[in-house]
Amino acid sequence: MAMALEHHTTNLTVHPPPRASKTLSSRPCHLGFASPRRAAAAMGSSLPPKEANLFKVIVKSYETKQYKKGLKAADSILKKFPDHGETLSMKGLTLNCMDRKSEAYELVRRGLKNDLKSHVCWHV
Repeated sequence: MAMALEHHTTNLTVHPPPRASKTLSSRPCHLGFASPRRAAAAMGSSLPPKEANLFKVIVKSYETKQYKKGLKAADSILKKFPDHGETLSMKGLTLNCMDRKSEAYELVRRGLKNDLKSHVCWHV
């Protein structure tokens, strides 16, 4: 008795790659930081309340392109916590937007080195 073989054709659907989000494409100076607001909310426990509020000022200043104000807030935090990785990274991101690229990359590297587990540092 002969066995009948059925030949099945599979229809493969090819989907186009996902489009870039407006958040990333609207900021030409962006280094890859997906959501600064979410980052500010997530980092809260590593700084005292006053400095945590200053960190939120950094994020808000970055989003509204008030870079000098953000740098001032970052410097205030870094006076008390010179090795705070997320602040170093955000300061680097801000400097990058001000075309101070070499200084920016150095700060981002230091920030990541000081806080390897921080998603904020990795996204910057």
